Amino acid sequence: MVRGTLFIILLVIHCSTIAFSKEIVFPQGPERALDAADFFRHTNGDTNYDEIWRYSFVFEGGAKVFLSYSLISIPFLGTNCGINISFYNFRGNNYEVGREYSEESYREHKGTNAGIHIVTGSDNNIFFMDGLPEDDHHVVFKTTKNHGYVVDLTFSNIVPGKVVGDGLFQIGQNEMGLYVHIPHGRVTGTIGVGKDLIEVEGYGYMEHLRYTKRPLDMATYSLQLYGNYAPYAGTIFVGSEDFGFTPYGYVFDKNSRNILIPRTIESRKKKAAHDSVSFDEIHITWLNHPATTIITSQMEQQRYSYLTTVDGWATRKAARLFMGGEVISLRGVSLVNSSTTHYNLFFVQ
Repeated sequence: MVRGTLFIILLVIHCSTIAFSKEIVFPQGPERALDAADFFRHTNGDTNYDEIWRYSFVFEGGAKVFLSYSLISIPFLGTNCGINISFYNFRGNNYEVGREYSEESYREHKGTNAGIHIVTGSDNNIFFMDGLPEDDHHVVFKTTKNHGYVVDLTFSNIVPGKVVGDGLFQIGQNEMGLYVHIPHGRVTGTIGVGKDLIEVEGYGYMEHLRYTKRPLDMATYSLQLYGNYAPYAGTIFVGSEDFGFTPYGYVFDKNSRNILIPRTIESRKKKAAHDSVSFDEIHITWLNHPATTIITSQMEQQRYSYLTTVDGWATRKAARLFMGGEVISLRGVSLVNSSTTHYNLFFVQ
């Protein structure tokens, strides 16, 4: 891909906390370790949150896997329990598949055998997150749909996540919670397409979002950072025009083990010295850290639409109307303060 593609959609955005600052309220309270209650499904009185648990894996040899479990309420269709997966560079090819089940398929197990399972009643479709997000956390996705896909991975050497207060951002009249459960962890196991199974080793990241309104209704885009050499792991949202393009969310600083909360985020142009290609550059300042973080685009690897894995014309149509378009993820590798960092950039097209 052409260098610099990553931040094309960011070029015209200059984000500041001066205007509309009262419309986004950050979580209150001290930093704290995440616990079991943060991992499971949440409610707030009579208000149900939509929720998504999403994983990003990078393996030795260059393959990647992106996996998400979600509970999403779609008008007229009820709550959808969805599982989506996409492979990047599996034997040089990309694949994706999704499964949808009723809300009743979602089951939680608390206590000594903690975990979240999607009960399908079929040995051909097995999906679960077994154990809390700590060492030995076990993630499985198995389906015979299309080619057939397998992801069976276990975490070890996890860097424990943290959150500020209850993790809830007040976005106007709505709320969004962000929990970076696993900023960084070693993973081993098996991935496969059809009968082609590969034993893999690599690194994983996991976060959990809950919200009363779709995040990309409240944000222009979001940028997720992760990876073995990444200095930060987490997600930053840039508020919509209604919120003055104010940034929110947070990243986990893997060096200090502290949380960094964005103050401003700005896109700039930079011309490479060695050729005539113009690079886009992102500068982030922090509310609780004096340094400025510089992100430069290096390589876009994959462009992915979540609607490609939705079953059925009617469901895809309803999902597109509900989301206001297609939710796109641009995925690749960037430099964050000159350190190699993987990214996922989410926006609606």
